[in-house]
Amino acid sequence: MIEINLLPGSTKRSGKKPKLAGRAAKKSSSRGGGPKLPEFDRTKLLVGGAWVVGVAVVAWMHLGMNTRLNALSTEYEAAQRDSARYATLRAQGDSLLAQEQIISQKLQVIQQIDSGRYIWAHVLDEISRALPPYIWVVSVSEAFSEGGIPRVRLHGRAGNYYALGRYLEDLEASPFLRNVRLNSSSQTTVDQRTVIGFIIDATYQEPTPDVIETVPLFGAAQVEN
Repeated sequence: MIEINLLPGSTKRSGKKPKLAGRAAKKSSSRGGGPKLPEFDRTKLLVGGAWVVGVAVVAWMHLGMNTRLNALSTEYEAAQRDSARYATLRAQGDSLLAQEQIISQKLQVIQQIDSGRYIWAHVLDEISRALPPYIWVVSVSEAFSEGGIPRVRLHGRAGNYYALGRYLEDLEASPFLRNVRLNSSSQTTVDQRTVIGFIIDATYQEPTPDVIETVPLFGAAQVEN
């Protein structure tokens, strides 16, 4: 049966009213208290923090490695430049050493030629210096050469054997001659005079340094101001 309240302002108590009040109280309590915060899981928080720290460490290591690689690259380029420069200097040094060896060889050849060009000048000077009275020279020639050492053959005339013996002794005493010996001697007539014809053989030798004074071919010249 449906009941209608025709009296305004009147209230009708019912057994269902507490339910409406309970709903209203529940609704007001939900509006006034606000939303509740969710509870965080400590394990998830630790995992998230570990991830953040790990990413930061990886980023820091990456930056450090990039810096180190840049430094190593700079050092490598500097080492390459130094290596190229040292290689150039070494090549120049080797070239200078090769040129020095070539010049030294040429100087040795020149000195050998220079030392040999005065041999016969010394020999003729010794033959003339040791010449005693009653001895005269007809010719001087090179007999043969042993290992590049000149052999001298001397043709001459002597007034007597005494002068010839003295001449042999003076030649043997020369610092430029050795193995002086009389090859042959015989009497002959020259301008109706009886003389002794002779042939003397001798070998050239290098004198000792205290006998002659030598000057280097390319000695350093001292210039006086």
